Amino acid sequence: MDNAELVITQPTGSDLHFRTGVLGLVARFVVRRRAAGDPVDATIVLPCLIFVVMMSLLEHGRVDESFVWAGLYIPAFLSGGWMVIRLGYRGLGRAMLRGVLVGALQAMALTIFTKEALSQPKAIEWALVLMYLNFASFWLGAHFIGSPLDTLTVTEEQWQKAAPLLAKINQITRLVFRIKDGVSSTGLLVFVIRVLRPLVLLAYVIWALGGSYAGDWVTRLIRRRGEPAIL
Repeated sequence: MDNAELVITQPTGSDLHFRTGVLGLVARFVVRRRAAGDPVDATIVLPCLIFVVMMSLLEHGRVDESFVWAGLYIPAFLSGGWMVIRLGYRGLGRAMLRGVLVGALQAMALTIFTKEALSQPKAIEWALVLMYLNFASFWLGAHFIGSPLDTLTVTEEQWQKAAPLLAKINQITRLVFRIKDGVSSTGLLVFVIRVLRPLVLLAYVIWALGGSYAGDWVTRLIRRRGEPAIL
């Protein structure tokens, strides 16, 4: 019953608010992708496979450590965005949980390279760090790629229902910036930046505090070449 309701309420493309131009093209692309459901293979198997391949290439001296960084962050970032594109707002929480899962699977693969037992303290530390890095990367991708594209799937009916709220935001913005002849795109951008600046700053602080340790750990990890133990 729930699945049937979800299918019925999905926008079909003809009822979208954004139907023309580049925004309309992107909106229709997102709607078509959403009909396929949860992208399990692309967001679990692919990030883990890329990480394992990069670690293997590093072991044989075929790539340098920057490729391992890219193989860890970029797939996770794109996977988080792809989950929200495919699942809508429901994919936000699921993306973060999937990041933790991907990190745990990568840690298990890493123990194969290092021949460490999963119960060893080093293996537990690897798992925690990799889960954190993937969690953060999935979160960033979900919010900075998925969320903006998800807003393009708003229907005309939903847009009209939100019209009073949009008018109120327009009025508040005009009062804040003392704009008499409408709200310019620049004024709206400045307004959004002022509102979101504390949240963005908080996210950066959390990322910097956690990432400083995680970054040092990963650097030592990928520079271990031939050592019996990583740390």
